[in-house]
Amino acid sequence: MLSLLLLIGFPAFCLQANILLVPLEHGSHVNFFSHVGEILSTKGGHNVYILGCPRQMDLLKKFKHINTRFILPESICEKNPIIKWMQDANNLDSSNPVLYIIKRRLFFKEVASFLGDMSEHFLKEIFPKSNITFDLIIADGIDFVRTSYVIPIYLNTPFITLHGRPDPWTCRVPAIPTHEGAMLGAILDKDSTILDRMISTFAYIAFNYVANPVIIDHNSVNRILPNDKNSINNILENSKIVLVNMDPIVADFHRMETTNYKHVGSFGVQEGKALKAPFLEFVSEAE
Repeated sequence: MLSLLLLIGFPAFCLQANILLVPLEHGSHVNFFSHVGEILSTKGGHNVYILGCPRQMDLLKKFKHINTRFILPESICEKNPIIKWMQDANNLDSSNPVLYIIKRRLFFKEVASFLGDMSEHFLKEIFPKSNITFDLIIADGIDFVRTSYVIPIYLNTPFITLHGRPDPWTCRVPAIPTHEGAMLGAILDKDSTILDRMISTFAYIAFNYVANPVIIDHNSVNRILPNDKNSINNILENSKIVLVNMDPIVADFHRMETTNYKHVGSFGVQEGKALKAPFLEFVSEAE
């Protein structure tokens, strides 16, 4: 991971870049992005900035080298539906799959609307007062947060996507679902049967076309990008690099990669600590 980030930050040897991080407004994603920002700042010599709400910014006390935190006002942050969703255990109950999918779709729409408000406030209220020109934006690629991609499009700034799951087809990477295990489908390897490969293919079709998780708040897009409404539909195609936070060698069978679509595991991994019981006992007894 370090080598790849240093390669991305190679221009630091001759130019110090201003890089904006735009993670999903949730603790694990903010922490994940902040590790990347810390490396780009300490090892690459770049000026790194991050956008978020006060509650999430409190998580960043251990990251000393992220220069500026564009903190959104509470009037915007209080609309964040993610916190309320996570606090209600009923939302995590998947015993009724149909009801669960419907509830998640409605939740994703709320998140997309919130991200539209967040992005618009940043672009029209915060950014103009910053006197900063960004050279690169690193955006969260999780499916239902892509409304926030209006930020790099509006600013006409190159961007990199950090993704939490493999999504080669959206990125126009020629991966074959009979070879690569699709989300919600079987994990495929050299011993997979024809049935396993059929299940993976049908899962791919269902997930990407029947219950597509990508939800964009087009009302926000139309307000922010009135003359450029189509760009948001091809956001991942326009990303300079898509980095997927997984290691296919450990977790899965080999997956297709291209020069701008890479699997890089261990983003956000911190220094390990000594194992304690019962984990130590479990590992010690392993063959």
